[in-house]
Amino acid sequence: MSHDAEFAVWRRQWQTAPPRADTPAWAAAISERVARQSRLMRIGLIGPILVTIVVGGLMLLRAVSSGTRLDLALAVESWLFIALAWAGCLWLARGTWRPLGQTTAAFVTVSIWRCESDIASIRFGVGLYVGQLALTTLLMAMFRNPPLDARALLFSWHMIVIGWIGLPLFVAWSSWYVRRRRAELKRLLDLQRQLAGDGT
Repeated sequence: MSHDAEFAVWRRQWQTAPPRADTPAWAAAISERVARQSRLMRIGLIGPILVTIVVGGLMLLRAVSSGTRLDLALAVESWLFIALAWAGCLWLARGTWRPLGQTTAAFVTVSIWRCESDIASIRFGVGLYVGQLALTTLLMAMFRNPPLDARALLFSWHMIVIGWIGLPLFVAWSSWYVRRRRAELKRLLDLQRQLAGDGT
């Protein structure tokens, strides 16, 4: 079921039955949704862990086997950004792993925090992407042997794939996702206000 359909169901159930934390069907629905999101968040950690092991490991292996200054610099840069990504994402996700209680209000609140965390994480991710692209390009300009001139660097496979193609696609997807999460956040805030007004 889509987010819009879920919220439509909750609203109809809200109008037909006074909201209470223990019995209404819509409260059970949001409880299940929060539990499902929690499971997906835990499963979602598999991807970043694999990226850390595979990408970080390959960069390290390449640096050790080649011994070139460029590969050493790129390995350090990769691990720096891996550490920044982990630290930033864990910081932004704090408080979102589980609801503070088993009430409807707690489920709505943690859903709001997750929306806010997702929006902040996307902004952080775009900044990290641009920063890593810029630093990687700078390192290639400084340490590549033989060196590339500015034109060759701008049209290298690295810049074409990660910069000219990857960056616009990532920014476009990020904009779409942020708009979607903002719409959901607005609906959740409406539900939270209704809950507060009903004292649930």
